[in-house]
Amino acid sequence: MRCYTPREVSSALAGAEPSRQACIRCVLKLATSPGGKAPFPSRWSRRNFPSRHWSCMISGAIGRTDKDSPSPLHRNSFTFRCRLDRYRVSTQKTRTAQAGKRSEKAADITRGGAASPKKSRWNWSAAAAAKHSFIMSCHNSSELQVLCSSSQLLLQPLWDRLKTWQTLTQSPFFPVLFSVITYVGFCLPFVVLDLLSPWVPTLRRYKIHPDFSPSARQLLPCLGQTLYQHVVFVFPVTLLHWTRSPVLLPPEAPQLLELVSHIVFCLLLFDAEFFVWHVLHHKVPWLYRTFHKVHHQNSSSFALATQYMSVWELFSLGFFDLVNVTLLKCHPLTVLIFHVVNIWLSVEDHSGYDFPWSTHRLVPFGWYGGVAHHDVHHSQFNCNFAPYFTHWDKLLGTFRPAPLPAWSCDCGGCPSDPGPLCISLLNQKKYT
Repeated sequence: MRCYTPREVSSALAGAEPSRQACIRCVLKLATSPGGKAPFPSRWSRRNFPSRHWSCMISGAIGRTDKDSPSPLHRNSFTFRCRLDRYRVSTQKTRTAQAGKRSEKAADITRGGAASPKKSRWNWSAAAAAKHSFIMSCHNSSELQVLCSSSQLLLQPLWDRLKTWQTLTQSPFFPVLFSVITYVGFCLPFVVLDLLSPWVPTLRRYKIHPDFSPSARQLLPCLGQTLYQHVVFVFPVTLLHWTRSPVLLPPEAPQLLELVSHIVFCLLLFDAEFFVWHVLHHKVPWLYRTFHKVHHQNSSSFALATQYMSVWELFSLGFFDLVNVTLLKCHPLTVLIFHVVNIWLSVEDHSGYDFPWSTHRLVPFGWYGGVAHHDVHHSQFNCNFAPYFTHWDKLLGTFRPAPLPAWSCDCGGCPSDPGPLCISLLNQKKYT
């Protein structure tokens, strides 16, 4: 930037127009003031020059440009650029401080604070601007989320915690690890009960087959086949799916009503799909011998026999799950919880224990069959094909009522063999 001597400035001031003379006088006041902060006239304030550099305005006011040849400098030369840069820095600091005060006042107003009467109009407009910027930042940022309702507020901390394990949940190993750990974790309590039931008579009252207890020769092959199928068959499929379509986790959690409704719809769809599949594999002899007979090798079911099945049956169930969550466009958290619920209900259906707090006793009107409903299927083979609910069996005439457990009937029978006595009691009540 050019530096001008006092003589150059004076000559420019003498032959300049009145408007330019005022500009040059302002520059002279700024340059000669001790702190470089001389006030400018209102018509030359920064408001009138929002995008023009002050030093460029000085060059235009004097009538010289940077292309002109520089004049000799001496001790009394006025270095306009240094003074103006210093003024510009101080002005910027002042404007930043004022903006911070205005934002603080706007935040106080949004929190319910009172504003002074003189600045109420400005503060309210600043509060509106601050509120708008806050909403837009929450909408665009993944860290600040606008919670739509209290139900989403309940699920958001859980979803944020799961996203901290994003490295694990988005790896190809997660589906296999999650499925095996959840399945074995749900089976272990029933395995412990089976081991304790021969020495604890109270537990036998809640067993559908009190005299049956699975041995190690039955438990270990079931567990081994489950691990083998997940490692050899399920893991390559999940790896292929992971490479073709990586998982992208959304920033917001689903609403509670949406999560519950999607889980219920997924269970109803799975129940209908597996009912058709199950009927076909029982009615067609080749399908039963080739694919489904493996699952019926244990007439008295136990927890670890839940996934004792052929590879075709395992992939069929997994395909139904994947189709349902895709059709409903479920949230990843909904998919995760649905798989947990589905695995639990399957293990409970094969556990062999009918407790007062079992799922089918919590659902009213007999809509849910539960463990007693599915145990009749394993005993008679040609009825109760639906895995969970009872409406399809009732509509198509394949429903068979389950015997009452020993702890809930008043027939006076021995707890070791409650089934026939309770069924006879039901028949007597039906015909009397």
